[in-house]
Amino acid sequence: MTNNNLTGKESSIKHEALYDDDAPASKGMTRGGHREGAGRKSTWIRGKTTVVRVPEVLVDEIIRVARLLDEGKSVDDVTKSKYLNVSGISIRLVDGKPAILLEDLLKADFKIRPIEVVDRVRKSMDRRS
Repeated sequence: MTNNNLTGKESSIKHEALYDDDAPASKGMTRGGHREGAGRKSTWIRGKTTVVRVPEVLVDEIIRVARLLDEGKSVDDVTKSKYLNVSGISIRLVDGKPAILLEDLLKADFKIRPIEVVDRVRKSMDRRS
């Protein structure tokens, strides 16, 4: 037992000075607990986050894809596949070599980058129409 040499009245005054029993919980004590605006701000664009359990070996790749999706990109934008299904696209000979015209790919709804190339191809197509 500690002997702090405080009378009942002094002890009560000390308690009141440290703790405001009528104040809301978030304003009473100055340490710990939930405080509005406290903590690091989220870097995610689309709001609230949650915890998900995934295999450790996939974490970096899943976070990379999640960040790109959070930025508004589609799943097609984040895949690494480099195949091109050209069924239904005309293959022409240019200087004796097989070639596919970019305008044929645009007409078939392929996404082409950079956008400057797409603009040039569309202008060329418009001039001939």
